[in-house]
Amino acid sequence: MEKLLKLRNLFCSGGGSKSVLYPVFALGLEKRGILQEFTHASGTSGGALFASLLGFGCKPKHLLSMYGYSSKNIYDYPNMSLKTVIKQRKEDTFAPESMGSYTINTLLYGKLIGSPFTMQKPVHTEHPLEEALYTVLTNKTFLKEMKPVYGKFNTSKIRKLTFGQWNKFLNELGEDKCKEFGLRHISVAVTMILENEIVPQIFTSKKNSEFSEISMDVPILKAVSASATFPGVLPAQIINIGGQDIPCIDGGLYLNLPFHSGLVEEGENSMVLSLDNKKILDAIDYGKYINCGHLDRMLIETLFNTRSYVDKVYWDSVYGFQLLKGDILIGLNVNAAGKSAKAIETLTGEVSIEQLIEAETYIKEYLNRIDECGILTHGGTYAEFAGINYLRYIEQKDESIIE
Repeated sequence: MEKLLKLRNLFCSGGGSKSVLYPVFALGLEKRGILQEFTHASGTSGGALFASLLGFGCKPKHLLSMYGYSSKNIYDYPNMSLKTVIKQRKEDTFAPESMGSYTINTLLYGKLIGSPFTMQKPVHTEHPLEEALYTVLTNKTFLKEMKPVYGKFNTSKIRKLTFGQWNKFLNELGEDKCKEFGLRHISVAVTMILENEIVPQIFTSKKNSEFSEISMDVPILKAVSASATFPGVLPAQIINIGGQDIPCIDGGLYLNLPFHSGLVEEGENSMVLSLDNKKILDAIDYGKYINCGHLDRMLIETLFNTRSYVDKVYWDSVYGFQLLKGDILIGLNVNAAGKSAKAIETLTGEVSIEQLIEAETYIKEYLNRIDECGILTHGGTYAEFAGINYLRYIEQKDESIIE
């Protein structure tokens, strides 16, 4: 396939259970030789789980193990039963089945009892999501496949592996070896709970970034598990930053899609995947992707009963960013499972094998369509996936994308 773009960065939004669509989509990119081109994977929440494991070298056939599936109809690979982790946590808390019920319960908890952050006490030991990630990365099948590069890597220390150490490891391997085994830089977005306010934070293994200094000593698995910590349902993850223990939760409060120009090097292009249908449509209409508007910030302050603060360095990412010419914004929405299976929503308790099989079928058709339109080679495009109709919009927006 003709390659006119220098696609190096993959950005993945959060979306709860909908993030199960990422491994299916990645398989299609892998078959087209596109996935192998990415040298950096960034994500928030469910997107952070996907992006980090992709960065560590997990192939699409491995990635569905995150969600506890090992069906021969999809991919035959041992699982770590993340759905079991979530099920156990939900049994210990209120169990919202929709974003509406979550909002109502959180608001009532915050107003009648106290801060929703206290529904699950922060953990100073192993976080349930940290355990789940560790299980995947120390799987014998995976390690056997990665032995040529991980042979000298002490996987027993993976829990404490920092962004700085990962940067050093990638540099020592070299670009060719990293590409051969699918190893990439990793970035994730979290929300930090400070004494009187909550703020966004990006951690990355990329050295020449404005987030590098604060990131280098942060353990990757802690940051990733924090990014995917749905407040109230999972306990906050404690991360030591500059000698101070700071509770961190889901990055989706401010940066559900963690695109930031500081993570993109000059001359590079990015593929941006969003699981938020409305934000994709707004991006098509207004030429920029808005993560968190002022009304969203007011809602955060109301729900969590604390001050919301966004540092200037995050303004563009939080309040609306424009893609560079040649970047690609693609939407994967709730209808991606097709018309005969129930839609995959953010708080879907357990995504079924039937939904995954249908998602694979429809996403395959979706990729064929956007491939035929030249989106994957020319960029400069917003595409929105409408599930049963395959595409509602495929629109060139070169005039609204900055050079």
